[in-house]
Amino acid sequence: MRKLIDAPNPLQQNDKQSVVHVSKKHESATRQVQGSANYVDDVIEPQGTLYAAVGVSQCAKGTINSINLDAVRQSEGVVDVVTIDDVPGHKDIGPVFEGDPLLANGEIKFFGQPVFAVLATSVNLARQAALKGKVEVSEAKPILSAEAAHQQQTFVRPLHRFGQHTDRVESTFEKAIHQAHGTLSIGGQEHMYLEGQVSLAIPDEEDRMKIYTSSQHPSEVQKLVAEVLDVKLHRVMVDMRRMGGGFGGKETQAAQWACIAALLASRNQCAVKLRLPRFTDMHVTGKRHPFENEFDVAFDETGKIEATRMTINGICGHSPDLSDAIVDRAMFHADNGYFLGDSDIVGHRLQTNMVSHTAYRGFGGPQGMIMAEAMIDKIARAIGSDPLSVRKRNLYGPTTGSLTPYGMKVEHNLLP
Repeated sequence: MRKLIDAPNPLQQNDKQSVVHVSKKHESATRQVQGSANYVDDVIEPQGTLYAAVGVSQCAKGTINSINLDAVRQSEGVVDVVTIDDVPGHKDIGPVFEGDPLLANGEIKFFGQPVFAVLATSVNLARQAALKGKVEVSEAKPILSAEAAHQQQTFVRPLHRFGQHTDRVESTFEKAIHQAHGTLSIGGQEHMYLEGQVSLAIPDEEDRMKIYTSSQHPSEVQKLVAEVLDVKLHRVMVDMRRMGGGFGGKETQAAQWACIAALLASRNQCAVKLRLPRFTDMHVTGKRHPFENEFDVAFDETGKIEATRMTINGICGHSPDLSDAIVDRAMFHADNGYFLGDSDIVGHRLQTNMVSHTAYRGFGGPQGMIMAEAMIDKIARAIGSDPLSVRKRNLYGPTTGSLTPYGMKVEHNLLP
């Protein structure tokens, strides 16, 4: 009689072994559950720490005529006030392309744009003083929609275009038995991280600066702080222990507050903390990109796609930030898992007078994938077929095709 040997239970394996399906605690899990995990606002502040706040615009677009900060300077507890003219180094902190001034530089680009920063002896006194600035602006009509951006031809970056057999798209549409058209309005989303935007800047000897920041990109914070202060990169040290959420909202947009805190800390040779109140945080930081998309699709009586035209309009806000890559990704994902036949896909990066939209989980992918799914549903309704059957019929495979609109071959796609 053969002896039965019990197979080891992977759930009871030693934690040191790397086994799939075995849950492991996050390295900070215990401290986070107990409430003992430190975030930037928990760091013990050096003696003499002062607190910063920003004064923001009250219009969406215009030319700055004058900035009167006398009442701010005379406000209780105020130690220092800065504008863009007080920056010793780079005034633009765009992560890839220029377009993101540290503080408003001669013009207002969106409602709530930081115009000046104030330093005071307490958080409340700084925020109260920031409300007293007088900024005179010659207002202009803002661009707030995809339609208006196209009409006025305002873009943060040039359009991109790709497709397969683009020269055949029109003739394929003319010969097709069925055609369908659709539009999609995809709204933006707030990141809603639990820990808001915050930085603590501590000056050190030899023009050095230590930065505590809640950032997804500490090396970028280091680079931009150094450029703003006009010092060598090695003179800036960034400590980023953990974040209370980010989701893309702290990839590029945590840098501005670190740079402002560092500027004030350098000027006054004291530690400076800048923590945005939630109301301001949601006004001045970018969201997931809204999109206004449309498609035309040609297909046969079975719902099999023969040709596709797609226009993807990313509403980017006032500056490029990461929008070039985000709209590109929306374009790359516009097929999801389906062969689009002869295709022509164009992606616009629209400039509007709103906060500069930024990274968000998916990074443009969801806004592209939903296009493909909406298109498949439209086809299914047009021919009165089950949407799942239409989806299977159009998946990359031997009976459809294996080349994406951007020229990548999909391999090991053996579904019929």
